[in-house]
Amino acid sequence: MKLKNYLFDLYPEYPLGFNLETRKDPDQCSKQLYDDIEKIFFSKEKLESLKLNSIENKCQNFNSGDFYTLFIDDGKYLLSSDYIGASVYWAKQAGLADEDIVEYLMISRTIGGHMVFPRGQGTTVNQARGGKNSYYDRFDLTLLAIKKWYLNDNSKINYAIENYSDWFALFGSFDKFISFFRLEGFIYDESIIDLVSSDLDKGLIIPLKREEIYIPSQKEEYKRYFNNSNKIIKDRTEKLNLI
Repeated sequence: MKLKNYLFDLYPEYPLGFNLETRKDPDQCSKQLYDDIEKIFFSKEKLESLKLNSIENKCQNFNSGDFYTLFIDDGKYLLSSDYIGASVYWAKQAGLADEDIVEYLMISRTIGGHMVFPRGQGTTVNQARGGKNSYYDRFDLTLLAIKKWYLNDNSKINYAIENYSDWFALFGSFDKFISFFRLEGFIYDESIIDLVSSDLDKGLIIPLKREEIYIPSQKEEYKRYFNNSNKIIKDRTEKLNLI
């Protein structure tokens, strides 16, 4: 089965015109991605489960181009897509070749590699989790922070989650948040999988027990991290495509 890829769909003549440094961002400008997120995660039944009423995918025009947003209940909540795969920037810093990165993007930029977070009320979770002063965009650490919030515990990005506490409160618990967005692949035996230390190809699963902030700087270690992330994303994509 050919998986829909929201990055390369923006480049009809791929590989012509595609450049890792200047690539378009599907989280901003892919209408198809936002339409699919709406269809898969926010059906009438799923909206009602959160006591919500409506959703609309709107395109806003800025100097940088089109910017899509999901408006929940006429704008009570604004949701933006967020790429949850391993960072391309840090992959390049670790020395991965462009062709290797593109190969990983073939999987990570499918629907399973995307999530939504609220915006409009200060620093977002998406913004807070990026960069060397935070989580290097690691999604496992992000999930740990969200889990800590539901347990009334603190994390490095707790302030950003608190900015949107009304949104996260809709789910009631971390388990329900995971279930709603079909993120079970990142969980093993009630623990979040450490995407850096594990080796899923070899069946080695290491639980993420604490907020130890680290990103691989060596090529082979980063490849393992990329592989771990993509293994979960591919499985999630296949399951979401059945909805």
